[in-house]
Amino acid sequence: MDGDPAFGFSFWCGTCPLLFRRLETARGKLPLESVRDRLTGTLAGPDEGGVLDAFGALLPEGEYLPVLLRVESRFVAPGKEGDRFSGEQVDTWGVDQFWGLPDSFRSSPRGRARPAPRTAPACPPCRPGPVRTGPDHNDGMTEGITWLAAPQSIAYGGYSVLLTRGVDEEELVSRLAGAVCSGRRVLRPLGELTGEDLIEALEDEYGDYPEEAAVRVGRDGDWVFAVLYGLWQGEFESMEPVSRDGAHVFHLEFEEENGKPVPPWFHYFHDERLLCGFNLHLDRSWGSAGVAGDPEVAPALQEALAVAGLPDENLPAEDTHRTSLEVLERHFGLSLPRDRVLGEPLSSVVLEIA
Repeated sequence: MDGDPAFGFSFWCGTCPLLFRRLETARGKLPLESVRDRLTGTLAGPDEGGVLDAFGALLPEGEYLPVLLRVESRFVAPGKEGDRFSGEQVDTWGVDQFWGLPDSFRSSPRGRARPAPRTAPACPPCRPGPVRTGPDHNDGMTEGITWLAAPQSIAYGGYSVLLTRGVDEEELVSRLAGAVCSGRRVLRPLGELTGEDLIEALEDEYGDYPEEAAVRVGRDGDWVFAVLYGLWQGEFESMEPVSRDGAHVFHLEFEEENGKPVPPWFHYFHDERLLCGFNLHLDRSWGSAGVAGDPEVAPALQEALAVAGLPDENLPAEDTHRTSLEVLERHFGLSLPRDRVLGEPLSSVVLEIA
């Protein structure tokens, strides 16, 4: 203030706490009372009533161009016409291919190196049409995934499920630990547990609100599946690394108790590339209302959704969620054995914070 430092800000080395303190020169305050009333109305010019002199004292020394603007507020509903995040921001920055959310200057993944575009693979799991069932069909899972749309279908807080081919159970858990974005994780096997037993074990070991994530894995035919428990929400920036070396990874995720609210999501990865993904509510509240991904894979899924009548603005979100799961079940032949996931012991591992 008046050319003297007002606040002190220490350098942070990673071991000492950050120090932020007010200096003696900041004990006073700027005399803005004289212009406060002036700002409750309109100004005829930028410098009327000494406004520039008063607020210029708050700014670092430099050159500034004062501009007098007229602003008229209007009500805009999220995802509707005029919403900056689903309109102007999408037009300017586009939509992030993985999240299906508006890209932005500060969170853009543009700076990350990505593999060069390649021809989409002939996907072994893709079997358009009804899923085959019956005692003579044992080359894949046959129970469907539509049951995930039920409230708290797996556990309180929602679900995060991976259906994979080309990777075994042990390697899948190892890759999941490596994909956590909040720090290094070590694997702590707990043996075979049911979902309820695993939740109880996490609470006994780490408290009522554990910060660890845990996974139960199993095999059904040619498929290996994984179900996440504990604090998995926000722990994985992307499942792309899990799909390396030719693996096919289908990820279904729903933060059911998130108050924003966050829609359920589907993503299909292969060789560390997103082939297709969309939010299962198919609305623009989270950016895109369609399928993003590889131009040789995503349009076919978009067409399958259209055949099922989606998107439909008049359909409740819960029904859109269920119908989207039905489409994915038919289009890719996806299924998750409900009875085994909910009632049988499966190999369980904690992704423990190192």
